[in-house]
Amino acid sequence: ALEAELGSLPRVTERLWAANRDVASVCALLSETEEMLLEVEIGFKVDQLYARDNETKLATRSAELAHREEVERMEAFRRAMAVEAQNSQVTQKSRQEIALEEELNRDLKVIRKAARKQAKAQLAA
Repeated sequence: ALEAELGSLPRVTERLWAANRDVASVCALLSETEEMLLEVEIGFKVDQLYARDNETKLATRSAELAHREEVERMEAFRRAMAVEAQNSQVTQKSRQEIALEEELNRDLKVIRKAARKQAKAQLAA
C-alpha cells in the first residue's frame, strides 16, 4: 500500500504543478481583466471630464453671447435715447423760436400802432 501511495506521488505532484499553473494562469487572466476594467473606468471618467469641459465651454460661450447681446441692446437703447434727446432739444428749440417770433410780431404790431398814432398826431398838429 505504501508503495502504491509512493507510486502515485509523482502523478499527484504533476497534478499539483498543473493545478498551480492553472491557478497562476487564472490569476494572470484576472489581473489582466482587472487592468482592462480599470482602463475602461479611467476612460469613462476622462470622457465625463471632456463632456463637463464641453458643457462649461458651451455655457461660457452662451454667457458671452448673452452679454454681447445685452451690451448691443443697451447701446441701441443709448443711441435711441440720444436721438430722442436730440429731437426733444430741437423741438424745445423750435418752441422757443416760435415763442420769440410771436413776441416779436406782437412788439412789431405795438410799434406799428404807435407809429400810426404818432403819424396821425403829427398830421393833426
